Amino acid sequence: MKNILIVDDEEMILEMQKRYLEDYDYECFLACNYDGALKLLENHSIDLALLDINMPGQSGVDLLKQIKIKFPDIVIIMATAIDDFNIAEQCLELGADDYIVKPFSQGRVLVSVRNALEKQHLFVVNRDYQDELELQLSKQAEKLRTSQTMLIQQEKLAAIGQLAAGVAHEINNPLGYISANLSAAKKYTEKLEKYFLSLDEIHGILSDDQIQQIKVIKKQLKIDMIIEDLPELFADSIEGTERIKSIVQGLKCFSRTDSEISAPVDLNECIENAITIVWNEIKYNTKLERELENLPSVSGFHQQLAQVFMNLLVNASHAIEKEGLIKLKSFTNGENVVVTFTDNGCGIQKEDLEKIFDPFFTTKEPGKGTGLGMSIASEIIQKHGGTLSVKSIVGQGTEFTISLPAMVI
Repeated sequence: MKNILIVDDEEMILEMQKRYLEDYDYECFLACNYDGALKLLENHSIDLALLDINMPGQSGVDLLKQIKIKFPDIVIIMATAIDDFNIAEQCLELGADDYIVKPFSQGRVLVSVRNALEKQHLFVVNRDYQDELELQLSKQAEKLRTSQTMLIQQEKLAAIGQLAAGVAHEINNPLGYISANLSAAKKYTEKLEKYFLSLDEIHGILSDDQIQQIKVIKKQLKIDMIIEDLPELFADSIEGTERIKSIVQGLKCFSRTDSEISAPVDLNECIENAITIVWNEIKYNTKLERELENLPSVSGFHQQLAQVFMNLLVNASHAIEKEGLIKLKSFTNGENVVVTFTDNGCGIQKEDLEKIFDPFFTTKEPGKGTGLGMSIASEIIQKHGGTLSVKSIVGQGTEFTISLPAMVI
């Protein structure tokens, strides 16, 4: 039912219009002046106002102007005498939807009311359609912007991957002969040590002066200390080359280009590669604990999953101010493989948890994050048919859980 406000200084006209329009299921409110009309407008939801132009005090034109300011969606029909055509035209320019001329028939009033309300209905429908269209266009533009930014990020990652592959290749070659040379030098040192020990055994046939000279030379050259330190030096150097090998292997795994066809992925290996790549960033303020069970493979893309793990590790490290702990667990749960990343950092505010996977959302300072890391991670996991969830308590820490379907053998 539509609500109509009728404003006229003649009570008989008010009552007549009211009775007539209510027969057609319109709810009518009556006012005889400007102030009474405004009071009704403020207290009721009015769809259409039928205003008399000539009223004592402030006129219907004044009321029209006020309604257009305060209640712009209300349909307005002006009632005018025969000699008020110029004023009626002015009313149309001020925003009135129609006018009727006194004396008027009830049928003319009904037609004008119906036409004006229908016009308003079409206007509202069109406006809502335009608003919805603009909203959808805005959403599509946002999606395009997000997609474009993600493509740029992926291109950057691809470029970094190519650079990492080149660096890994260049390191691998000298590393190979350094490692081989260290192993050979270790064996040579062991032989030299046996040689020096054999010399010590034949010192007995030398004169006391010769023995004393040898002792002085050994002391000056610190031969005993060198023989004692050499095995540890070689052991440390060989361990260092093994660590470099591990880093290079991690770089090679990260830099390899995923094909368009998914392949079996060992998540534990993927986790270890991710740790190797980001270790230099997280080692200063975090202790890392692993509980990695034997897992079935998942079908997917190694580099993309490694990217997810690296994001989670770095974010966990950033959530820890001084010294903290990151726990990594992997296990099977029914037909799924599950990996959890738990830290005891600052936690995430409740209102931020709902937006954590939204593109461009970040709690980091300007310039320190794009707000795409978690959005991309979520998209990658969804692409693999899995889920990425988070729970957090402010001041206690955060846990991210990844669940992926295991490959069926």
